[in-house]
Amino acid sequence: MRSSRPPATALRRAVWLGATGILAAVSCGRDATAPGAGLVPFSRVRVVLHHSDGTIALDTVVAFAGGSDSLTLSLSVPLLASAPATGEPMTLNLGYVNAAGDTVFRGGPLTITAVPPVPGQAAPPPVQVHVTYTGPGATRAARR
Repeated sequence: MRSSRPPATALRRAVWLGATGILAAVSCGRDATAPGAGLVPFSRVRVVLHHSDGTIALDTVVAFAGGSDSLTLSLSVPLLASAPATGEPMTLNLGYVNAAGDTVFRGGPLTITAVPPVPGQAAPPPVQVHVTYTGPGATRAARR
C-alpha cells in the first residue's frame, strides 16, 4: 500500500524530543531517596510513550551513568498519521531501574504533546514529572 503523503511530509512527522523536551524530567538526580531507606541508586531509565490511541510509540531503556545528575537524550518518535500539525497528545511513563533490574522509582503517567520540529523554533520547555518510590518496602506501613 502506498502512502498518499509525499516523503518529505512523512519525515517531518517524526518528533525530536531532547534535553529541553519531556526527558529533562529524568534529571531527578543520581541517587534519589526512598521513605526511611536513604539513597536508592538506579542505573537505567525506561522511557515509554503511548500514542493517543493507546498503542506504544516508544519503549526504550537508556543508561544513566554513575556520577551523573542528569541525562540528555534525543529521540525520534513517529506520530500517528491522524495527528494534527499542532502535535499529538501522548502519555509518558518513566521507570528508574536499579542494577538488579528492579524498578525503584516510577514517574507518570503524564500527558504531553509531541510536536514535529520546526526549523528556527525553540524546543518545548521541560516537563516536570513527579517520581514515586516503588522499590522494596514501598507498600510497607510507616511505624509510629
